[in-house]
Amino acid sequence: MSMDALVVSVPPSTQLTDRQFYDLCLANPDLKIERTAQGELIFMPPTGGETGKRNATLDLLQYSFDDVVLLFAIPQVVKDSS
Repeated sequence: MSMDALVVSVPPSTQLTDRQFYDLCLANPDLKIERTAQGELIFMPPTGGETGKRNATLDLLQYSFDDVVLLFAIPQVVKDSS
């Protein structure tokens, strides 16, 4: 069974600020949440197999830089909860 991402459209009047998005991610650490430049929320399915191994390697690299980069925003690009 294929697991697709769940995309939630958010009306402009109720879009999350950067802080609200950050708080949402902190409150749901088991979810992989992304936000598009248009404000849509994307809930990603869990990974497994080779993708899971690559993600674990990236997590280790990220852990090494956590004291340098705490949170960053890239304009007009998807923001990731991980």
